[in-house]
Amino acid sequence: MENKIKVGLIGLTHPHSRMHLKTLSLMEDVGSVLLWDEDGEALAKVKAEMGEKVEGVYTDLDGMLSRDDMPVVLVVMPNDLSPECAIKAVRAGKHILCEKPVATKSADLVKVIKEAEKAKVVMSVSLPWRFHPISKEVRKLIADGILGRVMNLEARMITSQVRLRNPKMWLFKKARSGGGILSWLGCHWFDLIRFLLQDEVESVSAMVATLSGEDIDVEDTASLVMKFKKGAIGSMSAGYLLPQSIPGYSGAAYDTYLAIKGDRGNISWSPMAQDKVLRVESVSPGWASASYREFRYALPPSDAYAGVHGIEFVRAFFKAALDGGEPPNTGYDALRVLQIVEAAYESSDTGRAVKLPA
Repeated sequence: MENKIKVGLIGLTHPHSRMHLKTLSLMEDVGSVLLWDEDGEALAKVKAEMGEKVEGVYTDLDGMLSRDDMPVVLVVMPNDLSPECAIKAVRAGKHILCEKPVATKSADLVKVIKEAEKAKVVMSVSLPWRFHPISKEVRKLIADGILGRVMNLEARMITSQVRLRNPKMWLFKKARSGGGILSWLGCHWFDLIRFLLQDEVESVSAMVATLSGEDIDVEDTASLVMKFKKGAIGSMSAGYLLPQSIPGYSGAAYDTYLAIKGDRGNISWSPMAQDKVLRVESVSPGWASASYREFRYALPPSDAYAGVHGIEFVRAFFKAALDGGEPPNTGYDALRVLQIVEAAYESSDTGRAVKLPA
């Protein structure tokens, strides 16, 4: 990518729209941004805030998509509207980076994937945790056999309570969002687990519930057990459960955890803790002199969505779109994640383990 890129962004009503705009504003390889939304006042406000970086604003989506000098688009729409906007973009020949989970149901996500393939454009989905330096280290440790055969996984994705996140928002209406905590934040861990283990979830047993007392119709707490194709068993807890937090979606409180255990060793990591520490224990060859080790990381500060590794994720998408090569992830990664979420809901409804599509 030798020249600076002109990027389009579709939608300002999503909680992550401003985060994506901040990321674009921090990227030197982004020359300018074009914005679309139905709300003209919102467009004018964002343009005033971002200054010269915003080249133009549109209330006509077809008008923005007709720009031949804009090769890539970020689709940051509510889940029920995202597929339609994404399909419009790919039919206009634009490479798309979509906010997760892209759709309320997997069948609609498949439509987007097929349209992107037909148009021969790159499609990626904003699931950037696989670019975190600790994620890359864990994946390498597992691939190198330091843990031996993976047998068990524990995951936790707990965050601020619904009352601190505007319960009246579309995010908490199932018809618009498709689901609750599993769809909104659990998706990050489902994708990360697949990336770390290089394995797929085969079946899910789950229970989900709405317990906050708020007027919402999506789950605010969930627990599930996953069986992986290579034999490992994993568990995950997720919920809007923490009573003390900054209100809103930027800077919210989190309690997160990942642990992976094999027959030769184990790792543990609290991904959103202030201290960036990876703890590893192994009896594998080469570890006898120090069977327990801690890896500490000092990450540079960044206001970008997901930090510096979030910028690297977006940059990898741009490179794949404009120069060729492998994208940071694909629509099929997002599809597998959404299928896990749907299996959890079906399992909770039926009281049975649910197999994922082959």
